[in-house]
Amino acid sequence: MERRLLVWVSVLLSSFNFAFGADNVGLGSTFYTTKGNLAVVIDQDYVASLQVNILRDVKKIVEDTVRENLLRPTVVGIEVKYFPWISVTLKRDFLAAIIVANCEDTWNMYKQTSKNDILLIALTDINCPRLPVEALMIPIVEKGKEIPQIIMDLRVQNIIKWKSSALIFDSYLSDRSTDIIKALSTRTSDGISSQFQPMSIYLHNVNATKTGTQKTDSPYENIFRPYTKIKYNQFLVFSSQIQEVISVAKKLNLLDTFNQWLFFIPPTKEISDINSLTEGIVEGANIAFAFNSTSQGSCNQTILCSIEEVVYGFVKGFDKIMTEENSLYGMVSDEEWEALKLNKKEKQMGILNVILGVMSKSNKCTNCLQWSFKSVITWGQMFKQIPTVDAKPIKFNEINVGVWNPIFGIISEDVLFPHIEHRFRNATLKLLTYNNPPWQTIKKLEGGNDTQSSFTYSGIILNIMEELSQRLNFTIDYEVLPTDRNISDLALGSTYNIHPKAHSILSSESNEYFLGAVAVTIDDQENKVFLYTNPISIQKYAFITKKPEEVSRIYLFMAPFTFNAWAFLLFAMLSTAPILCFLTRWAPLENLRVRGLTTINNCLWYTCGALLQQGGQYLPKADSGRLLVGIWWIGVIVLVTTYSGNLVAFLTFPKFEKAENSLWDVLKLSSPIIYGLPNNSFFEIYAKVSGRQDFKEYVERATIYDTLFLKDVQEIQHGKRVNVDWKINLQHIIQREFDNTKECNFMLGREEFVEEQIGLIVPAGSPYLPIVNDEIKKLSEMGLIQRWHRIHMPDVHKCSGRSMAQHVTNHKVNLTDMQGCFVVLFLGTIVGLAAILLEMSFHNWNAKRIKKIVMN
Repeated sequence: MERRLLVWVSVLLSSFNFAFGADNVGLGSTFYTTKGNLAVVIDQDYVASLQVNILRDVKKIVEDTVRENLLRPTVVGIEVKYFPWISVTLKRDFLAAIIVANCEDTWNMYKQTSKNDILLIALTDINCPRLPVEALMIPIVEKGKEIPQIIMDLRVQNIIKWKSSALIFDSYLSDRSTDIIKALSTRTSDGISSQFQPMSIYLHNVNATKTGTQKTDSPYENIFRPYTKIKYNQFLVFSSQIQEVISVAKKLNLLDTFNQWLFFIPPTKEISDINSLTEGIVEGANIAFAFNSTSQGSCNQTILCSIEEVVYGFVKGFDKIMTEENSLYGMVSDEEWEALKLNKKEKQMGILNVILGVMSKSNKCTNCLQWSFKSVITWGQMFKQIPTVDAKPIKFNEINVGVWNPIFGIISEDVLFPHIEHRFRNATLKLLTYNNPPWQTIKKLEGGNDTQSSFTYSGIILNIMEELSQRLNFTIDYEVLPTDRNISDLALGSTYNIHPKAHSILSSESNEYFLGAVAVTIDDQENKVFLYTNPISIQKYAFITKKPEEVSRIYLFMAPFTFNAWAFLLFAMLSTAPILCFLTRWAPLENLRVRGLTTINNCLWYTCGALLQQGGQYLPKADSGRLLVGIWWIGVIVLVTTYSGNLVAFLTFPKFEKAENSLWDVLKLSSPIIYGLPNNSFFEIYAKVSGRQDFKEYVERATIYDTLFLKDVQEIQHGKRVNVDWKINLQHIIQREFDNTKECNFMLGREEFVEEQIGLIVPAGSPYLPIVNDEIKKLSEMGLIQRWHRIHMPDVHKCSGRSMAQHVTNHKVNLTDMQGCFVVLFLGTIVGLAAILLEMSFHNWNAKRIKKIVMN
């Protein structure tokens, strides 16, 4: 009871507690530990430049507002202090501060008050960046001059994120161009903290341009033409001839998926005229409109009116907070009160919300001015149009983006350019496709019907489509055309001939399909009724032949040396033996003449034995003979070492027959051979216009086939056929045969030729080809397309060069490698047997001859 009595006494006393001074008005005392201190800071120099003297009027407004709206007994009071200068330091005991100053001083004051936990409410210049949400900034806007502040708010609130902009002016707002440029190009400074980057400005004044144009030309045409060479453009248009601007932009193809257009509609145009402006817009454009939607009625856009609303909102907010606290204080204990009471920041936010609520309901001061924004939904609308004989222009819908007023800035309901941010906005787009593995692999589920959910979709192209749908934000609706192609074919899916029905449908003018989700060969665009995207794959042509056979190793022992080397070695042996015999025979002393080396026959066998590392039974005793034998042994060491090393190399690395490395080599083959070429291949078309004679000659000799059968593959293996096709197709054949036989029996020619580019197709006239190309480029740079190629293309590493090199590295010497050794042994045995037969025959003949001589 004691505590409640004290509260009522303090409330009673506060009703009479008024103390006035020159700069202060005391309205009540403190409430518990939190004071309702309010600072009013009015920069006299700034208001003097506005040609108004408001300090006296502000004091009266504050006093009257407090007296009239702070009469509840539960509220203690508000203390107000006035400062006629901006260079003041406000202490922490202030709950809020209302200031009137220029933009830079406003931001300096915000930095000070935010450190001292003071709620700041500022009235300042137009063209000033908004304070953060924990403060309130009200620009002093003169009616008809609010557009620079709108543009500033578009940037501060990150609604437009442009790095550059082309400003188009005619007589409408040309006098405000300086302020608009300032709003677009404001940089971060010491006094003003902004979160946006400066923007490059390209200013175009239509009135100044007219003097240099012909009468028949639109002045906008000369302005816009340079922008046709730039991919991304942002246009801010202040023109009374909006329909002419749209018409010229459409003519120059500037209403595309990349450019952004924001039109400020003059107040002289009716709001209903916006609907008529969309008639010249085309599919894929990014266009938004801003128009004055201020309601008719009285509008008192003065500083005093705004201050009166702010003070009223502050008093009502403070009154509400204090009333709620007083009510709660009487219901809880002291300990509970310390835990439940609002802190200073919570009180400030509560008061700020009340101020905003009061000002939003009032239409007599600042809030009476309003602009609205609309955007046009253009992406995907052409696919919804039902084709008719007399096709009418597409009707585009508009969406409300938001509204602007001086208090809140821009209140957004949607993004300003929905297709830049959200692309197709989850629209359902039809895609045409058919089964053609590995590009498009479409399988029907068992027991499924003909609906899209009854199929499974995979393959390189359909993986791209899945990623594309996520990046461009649309839902895929596949229409699958029937085809007899299946995944068991020897070769991969042909892309040169598009499905006839797909060609017919995409060539029509129905605009029903977003694109053809099919892989096709990119060839001459002339006379084509659809467009090609950037390549998603490049397939090179090559040829396949039988694998060159290994050269026989029966003469392997002869391989380390050439014929000349063998001949010189024989000459060395035949010349060394006589010299050794001569040196031994003509030794000056009898004891130096070794009997075993005095015949040429023995010396010849000695040199031969040295080559075979056998040595000899006899050695020369004379220095001359020893010198000759020593030199011969040095030569033998070199010869044997070289021979052994080379022999190991020849055993490890087998030698093959000469391979055909170019198409000319294939055409020069002497044996009868079949030259195979798939039907309707791009190589056949290219060869007709190519300057390479070997291409033309091959096509002239070629046997065209639709399907590659097993017997054709066997003909290649036996060297009776050569095929030209995509390299990946030929690798696929090699892989399949390796899986069946576990042997690599084929070889790809080293020459690769005729790069065939594979892409998607888009109906002619579609505005979405550039963005599809952009996304394909990004997917390629990210490596996703290459990854899908690795997943869906055949694995060809088993018979690749790397695999063959590993096979050579791990090679074990087998019977085939050693056949030369056994041939040498066999020949040696035969020669030995022949020699002994000759010796026996000679011995018998000689014995008979001697016996005959003796008998005679």
